[in-house]
Amino acid sequence: MSDEVRKQAQKVHIVSSIEYTKNNETIENLLSYLKLHQIEASYEIVKTTRIPGQALLNSALDGNFDMIVAGAYGHKGLKELMFGGATRYLLENSSIPVFMSH
Repeated sequence: MSDEVRKQAQKVHIVSSIEYTKNNETIENLLSYLKLHQIEASYEIVKTTRIPGQALLNSALDGNFDMIVAGAYGHKGLKELMFGGATRYLLENSSIPVFMSH
C-alpha cells in the first residue's frame, strides 16, 4: 500500500477469494501492518465459483467502498485462459477506483 493511500485510509476492509487464499498468514500480516499505522481493519474471505474478480467486486460494491486496492498477479496457462484473471476483471468492470500493486 502506498504511503499516500495509507495516509488517507481511515478504515480498511480486506477481501480475499478462497481460491487465492492459501493461508491466513498474509492477511494476518496485513492486519498487523494496518494496526501499527492506527488504521481500523477487518477482513472476509469470499467463496467464488468461476470468476473470483466478480465476487471481489460485488463485495466492494455491497460494502460501498471508496477504493479497491488489489495485487496485480496473473496466472499462466489454461487456468488464466478459462477463468480470466481477477485483476483483469476488476480493471474492466469496476466503477470504483482501483489501485493496483504488484
